[in-house]
Amino acid sequence: MFTSQIVSACWNLRIIDSAETAAHLLEAGELTAMRIPPTLEVEMLRQGEADMKTLKELITKFKEQLEPYKKLPAHE
Repeated sequence: MFTSQIVSACWNLRIIDSAETAAHLLEAGELTAMRIPPTLEVEMLRQGEADMKTLKELITKFKEQLEPYKKLPAHE
């Protein structure tokens, strides 16, 4: 059981790290409002209790904001 908790914790950290990367992209590209910076939203999640529902919602929000800037593959 202890091993599964470690794996779960590592998995959650990877997800939060992915959210943080998206937050940095949004901020660096000036693609979002900065009233509440995306990196602050991620940091608030890191500091609080594990809340996978909120984390999923945050990642979805970031994905939707980044989607219009997605580079499409070139056609051959």
